[in-house]
Amino acid sequence: MVFEQGEWQYRARVGDWYATQDCGVIGLDGLRLTHRADSLVKVLGELVNPAQIESALCDAGLPVGCFAVLAIPDPRKEHRLILVHENLDAALVSTAMEVYHRACAGYARIDGEKAVADFPRSDLGKILRGVLRDIFYK
Repeated sequence: MVFEQGEWQYRARVGDWYATQDCGVIGLDGLRLTHRADSLVKVLGELVNPAQIESALCDAGLPVGCFAVLAIPDPRKEHRLILVHENLDAALVSTAMEVYHRACAGYARIDGEKAVADFPRSDLGKILRGVLRDIFYK
């Protein structure tokens, strides 16, 4: 299926495989998806995966679905990383950021934080990251 001219249209597969931007690791327990190739950004010449940073911030105590790490174009660093959250407790955010920054590489540090009342979301409840980025950084 492809989305063209405002609607979904069926397209037959050309080969034996489907081409996607999904990346993963094949291990003894099967295939584990790790990220999408089109979601990686460069910061100080290094590829950074914002979804991986979000996972680390969840491990550090931030609630799933209440924050996003955005990559904002920057003339010196190529991109800078900003944490945007839905009015989370300041102490919780500060603690999670400290835990994350102790473990992360220097180029993967979060440069700033913004709080919003509500995220723009799709009909399925997913955060509309492009819209969110445009709200703050257009």
